[in-house]
Amino acid sequence: MKRRELIKSAILMSSIAMLCGSGCSNENFSNSKSTKSNFANLKEQKNVYEVCTPLPFNYKTIDEMAEMNNIYKKSKIVSLYNNFPFPFAEKYNDFFGSVRGTNTKINSFDDFAKYVAYAKKYGFKFIYVLNSPKPFSNIDFNNYSKVFYELLDFLHDINVDNIKVANTQVASLINGYKYKFNLSASTGFEFHILEQYVNLVESYPNIDTIDISIDDNRNFKFIKNLKKALPDKKLEILVNEPCPPGCPARISHISTPFCVYDCSKMKEDPILGLCKTVRIYPWNWIYYQNFGINSFKFVSTPLRSEFSNLFFLKNYLDCVEHGFKDIDLQFLADKIFFLGINKGKNIKIKDIISKLPNIEYFIENGHNCSNSCRAECTYCYECANKIKQIMKETV
Repeated sequence: MKRRELIKSAILMSSIAMLCGSGCSNENFSNSKSTKSNFANLKEQKNVYEVCTPLPFNYKTIDEMAEMNNIYKKSKIVSLYNNFPFPFAEKYNDFFGSVRGTNTKINSFDDFAKYVAYAKKYGFKFIYVLNSPKPFSNIDFNNYSKVFYELLDFLHDINVDNIKVANTQVASLINGYKYKFNLSASTGFEFHILEQYVNLVESYPNIDTIDISIDDNRNFKFIKNLKKALPDKKLEILVNEPCPPGCPARISHISTPFCVYDCSKMKEDPILGLCKTVRIYPWNWIYYQNFGINSFKFVSTPLRSEFSNLFFLKNYLDCVEHGFKDIDLQFLADKIFFLGINKGKNIKIKDIISKLPNIEYFIENGHNCSNSCRAECTYCYECANKIKQIMKETV
């Protein structure tokens, strides 16, 4: 090899090494010139954030949601979603909707309808959930077609015009029926390829909203291109999903409560779970808005059929409204993301923000997470180790 080529090679390898070294360093990345120039225009909120959260089967809790909309200025609860709980939902098996919990107050269509009507009085939009991705045969459908079409009749009669789906069979059955519904594409589709979404929308043009699969929550290249490919569709992101990234049981979790794989075993390190996560930090919503996402979806704690307390939503939206200057590590981990950390009261988020994973790192590199994590990149692991060290040193 000629001397000039050797010099070029050495410079190239040196540059790669510097990139790899700084790529997994939160502080180096945060202080880089490229960060200041590339992301300065992404830090101004342009519109009120729209929130989608489960419909509670509780009048008082719906009242509280309406009151929250009078208090918060940066966010607004716009839409609510739910479906029949157990035991009433048992007659549908689990071919159509993913049932989340039990509520013995819901024993009829009318029992359900009264909460939808009450929420609509406040101006909340309601979305019925038929988002099981579980495929079924024509024999299965023939066994349940009567109750399925009765459900569609019921939704039409109470003026519900949007149904969330995660299965093209269900979408086809809805579109082939006598009523016109809008559809929302659930995270349960588990699509990770741009063309899958494009083909889905071409096949079902009445899809008006796409809930992005959680493993793409930090894939900003994908998000940007999805918005570019489908500019007239609303993109929505799930902010507090308890499943860890790469959960091998996503489809079965969504399909059925039977023999569910326990992914909590993957969450034994809560600090790593705080860093290597599909959850969205509240202070990062502004970046998603600048990438074309202004709708943020929540799952409830407890399950959506059972909850009557809004602490899971209030804690999070308080942070969206007021920032993280007054919250500590334990509050973020335990009260917002429910990771069960009982340490960190003496550690303010404002003092360790540079150690937490930086969203700007993922804007530049998040599209590599699916094929580089743990093999070529340990960024989130290093962030977690830095925070663990701070916890050791802080009494």
